[in-house]
Formats: sequence, C-alpha cells, structure tokens
Amino acid sequence: MSATALTGYRYDSLIAAGGVGAGIAFQLLTGETLGRNESRPAVLLSARDYCKGHVVLHYVATLLRTAMPGAPKVVPIGRVGDDRDGHRLLEEMRATGMSTEYVIVDPDLPTLYSVSYQYPDSSGGNLTACNSASGALTTTDVARPFEASTAQERAVVVALPEVPLDARLRLLQHGRERAALTVASIVPEEAEAFEAAGGWELVDIAALNVDEAAAVARVPGDLDGGEIARRCAATVSSRHPDIVLIVTDGRRGNYLCAKGEIEHTPALAMTPVSTAGAGDAFLAGVIVGLICGLPLQRRVPAKDGSPVLSTAVDLGALLGSLSIASPHTINPEVDAAAVAALIAARGLQVTAQFESLFTSRDRLMPALLPMSRSQDESPASICATF
Repeated sequence: MSATALTGYRYDSLIAAGGVGAGIAFQLLTGETLGRNESRPAVLLSARDYCKGHVVLHYVATLLRTAMPGAPKVVPIGRVGDDRDGHRLLEEMRATGMSTEYVIVDPDLPTLYSVSYQYPDSSGGNLTACNSASGALTTTDVARPFEASTAQERAVVVALPEVPLDARLRLLQHGRERAALTVASIVPEEAEAFEAAGGWELVDIAALNVDEAAAVARVPGDLDGGEIARRCAATVSSRHPDIVLIVTDGRRGNYLCAKGEIEHTPALAMTPVSTAGAGDAFLAGVIVGLICGLPLQRRVPAKDGSPVLSTAVDLGALLGSLSIASPHTINPEVDAAAVAALIAARGLQVTAQFESLFTSRDRLMPALLPMSRSQDESPASICATF
C-alpha cells in the first residue's frame, strides 16, 4: 500500500530540477539602482545564500519531514561540483531527508555560485554563474528518476531555473507522460524561449514573481501587479487554457489566476530582514499545501475583512512571511512548529482542514481520510478551481 493511502497525502513524491548552489550577499548603502558602469561600496553580509532548487526543496522536506515513515519523498535532480560547497550542500540536503541519488557530483565544473545584493528597503537581486555544474544538467539526467518510479506513484514534478531550459522542458514532458502535477518557474530572459518551445502546454501551475510575469506578458514592469497578473494569465492561457498562474508581488501579496478570474491574497504584515528567497519559500508552501490536500481556490468567505486560511496559497504566504524574518536565503528556524506559532501569534483564522495539518508538531500531515485512487485527483481536476 502506498504512502498516500496510509497517510492521506495527495502525492507520493516531489521530483524537481533546479539550481543547487551557494553564494554571498552584499548590503547596498543607498537605494539608487545599480548603474551599468558603476562601482559602489557595499557591506559583505554573513548571510548564507542558496540557489533556487535547494531553497524550495529544503522547505518542502523540512515541513513534511520527508525522512519520517509515510512521508512523501523529495527527490532533487541536479549537479554540484566536486568541491567544498558541493559536498556541504549535499550533506545539508540529506540532513533534511532528501534523496540525493540523482544529484551528480561533477568532477570538471564548480558548484553553482551566486552573488546577491540587497538595497536598504530589502529589495534586491543576484548574479548567478552560468558556467557551473548546474549548467551542465542534461536531458538524460532528468530522465533517471522516472526510470526507477512506478506508474502508480503520484508525483509533483517541478522545473526551476538555474539549470538548462532544455533539461527542464524534458522534465516537464516526463511529468506529463506520468500524469504528474507539473509546476514551473522561469526567469524573465527565458520567457520567449519557453513559450516558443511549448513550455506552457506542459505546465499545470506556473509560479512567477511580478517581474517574470511582466516579461511573459510583454508589458512594462511598473504596471499594477494585478494588471500584470491578468495580462500574464491571458498570455499563458492562450497556450494552455487550464493552466493556473500564481504571481507573487512582494508586500502587496499574490494573485491566483485561472479561467479569466483572479483571486488576490494580501501579504501578512512583517518587518523584513531580507526578502531573498521569499518567493521560493512561497512556492514551497504552495507545493506542501497541495501535497497535503489543501485546495487552491478560497472556498471560505472572509470574516471581518480577513481571509480564513484554507488554501495551499495561504500556506505559501505564511512560509514566505517567515522566510523574510531571516538574513539567510533559507531561514533555518522555519519548520511546522514555526508556522503554527505564527498562526497563533497573529490570531489568524483557519479552517478545520488547515488546522488539522498541524496535529503533529513535527511535520505537516493531513488527517487520515478514506482516499481511493479511483477518485478524480488528476492535475486537471486539482487545478480546475474556478
């Protein structure tokens, strides 16, 4: 009998390809945008920086305690260098319970490395090496986990930046072939190539920040976030009518878009230490919520103007809020107990289903419910929330 049947989890595994790497971070002293030919002093921070694939999977593995019996598997696909950073990252991933058998140690290329910069208002960006082990991930590499999986295994397949686009597209194709729930993010520079390659047709849930969404929609980035989300949704749905788009817009919250409708979820008011990694934490929370059986669409009306926490998107918003309380790209204090503590401290209203995930303080785990594999749990049915 599968883990899903035993525990009520909707999925048995998460298979993901994305950047696995380290880096350093600088704090800029003034808020003016960096110029093309500029040299500017900045404070080198002690913050620990991680790349996108590692950030997302860390939070998923930590919240689900994937090493515990009955928990879904978290399976990263990637490459690291045969160097100190690469071996340290592998140790950290294993410590959270991830299965790292498909993370290849490349003897010829260094581990992916990035340099992040942060403005005084906590916004910022990063530069990421393109000549790293992550950049050498191949379509053959992403096929390997599927050779070992069974047709009965329910999977979430996630394609994230900082590895080659052709490998990510092939990963999404494997997910389609296995009737997996497919999730993808891209960076602005990839928007045209991803669309031209038929990427949106392979995606059930697209997770983008407002700048990425503007690039996909080919609109100015200074438009209202809701308008950018609407135009981006029109663009991707023209290629895949059933696709669900989630657009994060920093302190202004996020937008869930599907079938011409938009649902806005405001951000929880927090004093940010650093926003680096917040979008990745948000996506991790959404994935965890879906694995645990939470819906995407809000079904419970707001009370006193405040939404009742009930959805996978709500869980993502909580995780993103906790992420920015740390200087590190991965907040090491975030686990299931920390999420429960935030709900209690803020007096947030939750549905019974949402609250039931926190019955065990060690991990998020859905209440054991009779669940038959004959039920319609296809990606299309899960995403058709509007």
